[in-house]
Amino acid sequence: DWFRHQQALRDGLEDLARRGVVLRDTSTGLIDFPAEREGETVYLCWRLGEGDVAYFHGEYGGYRSRRPL
Repeated sequence: DWFRHQQALRDGLEDLARRGVVLRDTSTGLIDFPAEREGETVYLCWRLGEGDVAYFHGEYGGYRSRRPL
């Protein structure tokens, strides 16, 4: 069972990566995904428990630098 669950987890993470989603923190469920805002590459970010995707940060920023959309 452990190996089957590990493979399912790996498959899920690979699927997210193919879609451009970056898992930043497994304990909080924080994910980022690239987007374009006003001609600039940014990352939209969402954390488990948040209703909608409502924040973004610059390409080289992180969670602490996120701003409301």
